[in-house]
Amino acid sequence: MFKNISPFVLIEPTQEDICLSEYAANPIGPHQSEQVGWVEPVETATGDNLTVMLNEGQEMLCMRIEKRVLPASAVNKKVSRRNQKNQS
Repeated sequence: MFKNISPFVLIEPTQEDICLSEYAANPIGPHQSEQVGWVEPVETATGDNLTVMLNEGQEMLCMRIEKRVLPASAVNKKVSRRNQKNQS
């Protein structure tokens, strides 16, 4: 189920995209092991709709969780070793 959930009640429907955009997903940084953020449930041309209206007033949200399995330094070392091995 959910590991951690924080329900919110928004008064104005237009507030949702504004509130969620503060926590929009960004690419994972070089020193981060995990990045969590909101993304578009349905891709649009503008790219700024973090909610989609469904039937009967329901809305759909989509959260992206990106995890780095190995540190970049470990991957770079392995690649350089393979390059050296292939060159010799």
